[in-house]
Amino acid sequence: MTSVSPLAIETPMALGSIFQAQASPADDSQEHLLAVGDIEAGGDDPQTKFRIRNLTKKSDAGVTILGGVNLDIPKGVVVGIIGPSGSGKSTLLRSLNRLWEPPSDAVFLDGRDIRDLDVLSLRRKVGMLFQIPALFEGQAQRVALARTLANEPEVLLLDEPTSALDPISTQNIEDAIVKLKKSQGMTIVMVSHSIKQIQRIADVVCLLVNGEVVEVLKPDELSQAKHPMAQSSVLIVTGYRHTDAFMNSSLELFMNY
Repeated sequence: MTSVSPLAIETPMALGSIFQAQASPADDSQEHLLAVGDIEAGGDDPQTKFRIRNLTKKSDAGVTILGGVNLDIPKGVVVGIIGPSGSGKSTLLRSLNRLWEPPSDAVFLDGRDIRDLDVLSLRRKVGMLFQIPALFEGQAQRVALARTLANEPEVLLLDEPTSALDPISTQNIEDAIVKLKKSQGMTIVMVSHSIKQIQRIADVVCLLVNGEVVEVLKPDELSQAKHPMAQSSVLIVTGYRHTDAFMNSSLELFMNY
């Protein structure tokens, strides 16, 4: 049995059942986590789009970039991935369409090892939108999004898609993301440094620290992060915790730490 990070496998209509805290009498620090499922290796669930098992990566110097990520990404939801710089967010995202080649038996799309899929076919199914440099306008990002969607992907990967855009262009992109989920049931996985953006559009948030998923929370529960690794990382930046508003500000600092 493989212990899976607690991104529950549910449809958007049943998201309410995902966010049930699991109390552990042996470890109070785990009470904030969403229900963790034990799934047999190789087992499939029809509501799971991506199944990630023991995904690891080290740099050429032997530094751990991803430290054995186990995660299930449901169909038809917006998943936000946040964490400090260098925590492995972009590497995790790129593994989902083989822009970084993951090991065999580590990343599964609709139950199939993506290493067994033709890479061009995979990238038609799993489109990716990158950050547009600041010298380009929001219109350029919308054009890039339209080109990505021309292949009619089932999954959209977004790596800091609005970080260089003005507020109006950012809102336009966010509106498009929400519409894609609602109208097409698209699965969307987005890396962002903006806590406020994640709170606006994500259904569930994964907090990545030192290459490990240490928290999976509802967006409005980010200020309640209690996992020791997440808590200590925030405390390094802020020195203390206060109100939700202060905590959101602290998390923004933590993301760029």
